[in-house]
Amino acid sequence: MKKTLYSLLILLVGAIQTTNAQWSKGFKTNEVSLSYGYLSNIKFVDSYTEVDATSLATKIGYVSTDNLKTIGSINAQLLHRNRKWLSFGIGLTYEATTQDCYNNKKEKAEWVVTRYGEMTSRYISAMPTFRFNWLIYRSFTIYSKIAGGLCFMVHSYKDTSNNGDIIEGKKKHGGSYQLSPFGIQIGSKDIVGFLELGFGNEGVAQAGVAYKFGY
Repeated sequence: MKKTLYSLLILLVGAIQTTNAQWSKGFKTNEVSLSYGYLSNIKFVDSYTEVDATSLATKIGYVSTDNLKTIGSINAQLLHRNRKWLSFGIGLTYEATTQDCYNNKKEKAEWVVTRYGEMTSRYISAMPTFRFNWLIYRSFTIYSKIAGGLCFMVHSYKDTSNNGDIIEGKKKHGGSYQLSPFGIQIGSKDIVGFLELGFGNEGVAQAGVAYKFGY
């Protein structure tokens, strides 16, 4: 009985090693990617951003913002495929936004709002990333992804009402994340295009290209 169990154990380990060898020969283990994301959570966060009171309130009073514009998120990733179903690595995201700033003054029981300047915000996120490959073929892969890390933010204000002075805001940091329940890669063993749907710093939808290398 013990010999039979031992033999089965050897066969099982051999089968796992053979399977890993087969997929590692057919699938490259590293990839670097570049993508563009649309409608990241930065857009929602910035909708409620208040101008730093210490740098602006003493100069122009109560400030509100409107007309948010963004370039979208630019994302880069380096991943290593440790198992057939698991890849992990690091992701970097950059995004910049601009907003109009308005001076709000109360005159004769009424609020008077005038455009006073423009605020520019820049965000850089670094996130450890895990990708779960749950449907794998040679020409395409369907996967889910989760990532979380830190976001570094810098806000600056340009006074457009007078001489165009620029006030640099304080550098801040906060959390960042990306949850992508659905992603698909399509292409060859070396180069693939991909599309992801989810929510976070990389965007609700992002599309890009990835280069795979190494066995």
